[in-house]
Amino acid sequence: MEIVHNKFIADSGLDIFDLKKDQGIANKLIMEAQQKLKEATEAAKKELSLSESAKIEIPNFLKDEGGTVHHIDFEITREEFENSISELIWQSKTAVETALQSANMTIDNISRIVLAGGSTRVPLVKTMLSEMFGKEPYSDMDPETIVATGASIFGASLGVPADKLTDTGEVFAEDQLDKQFIWQNIVTHHLGIEVYGRKFSTIIAKNTELSDDQPIVSGTKVYTVPRDNATELAINVYQAPSDVEYITDEGAVCIGELFLTGIPAGPVGSAKIIVNFEIDRQNLLKVEASCLGSDGTSRSLEIRRT
Repeated sequence: MEIVHNKFIADSGLDIFDLKKDQGIANKLIMEAQQKLKEATEAAKKELSLSESAKIEIPNFLKDEGGTVHHIDFEITREEFENSISELIWQSKTAVETALQSANMTIDNISRIVLAGGSTRVPLVKTMLSEMFGKEPYSDMDPETIVATGASIFGASLGVPADKLTDTGEVFAEDQLDKQFIWQNIVTHHLGIEVYGRKFSTIIAKNTELSDDQPIVSGTKVYTVPRDNATELAINVYQAPSDVEYITDEGAVCIGELFLTGIPAGPVGSAKIIVNFEIDRQNLLKVEASCLGSDGTSRSLEIRRT
């Protein structure tokens, strides 16, 4: 869309993504042009997965205030498209490397790369993965439905009668082939709070496992009030993909805040604040803070993490 849009601006002087500028055209017509462009360029993107070039033709695209009707007649090559998205593809490579590192695995541990999502049809994605892993990605299944298929299979396995399960969790299908489903749920980020000096204090560590035996994990730490005679305190909740020292480090993100009041006044260190984190397999994080020895001084917060 961006490539064609830039060409359209150069040819017509009209910017269909600037709805604030008075271009003498109703916003409704401009938004209709946006939709036309989206549909045409998406079709071209899909065509480029099979062909070396694609034509984008939109007759009667937009009429300007002078009565001139503008058309789009544009050809884009696969090379031009891939050059424009290469930075995004390499971001994907970084994400794969991060996932491997988090799982304490290397490329040698991977036996098969399964493509998921329609955008993996883009040839550059397969090229990047082939170079990275030294093997071709598995693509015998439809990448647009493979996640739904996997979820359906897993969901079906949850309703398998007990006499169809082995002690190791294997499921015996009608064709007598063993199907084993292993479901692992882990905390994907370090979870904690901001403390004095803008430092990050971890309360629940990344990669903590949530299992059938322990579907909820929790962590508790005791802190002191950082200044004299403080009677209230803001507690900022953070998550980080790696073990960072400061909340300003890359990847650290504030995901919530609670405000604790009614703290007894006193010198630094006299008041003790208990902070408890609890997270379940649905990624619901519950945070509770209270002042030790204070009657009824507590606050709680629930954060639905995605």
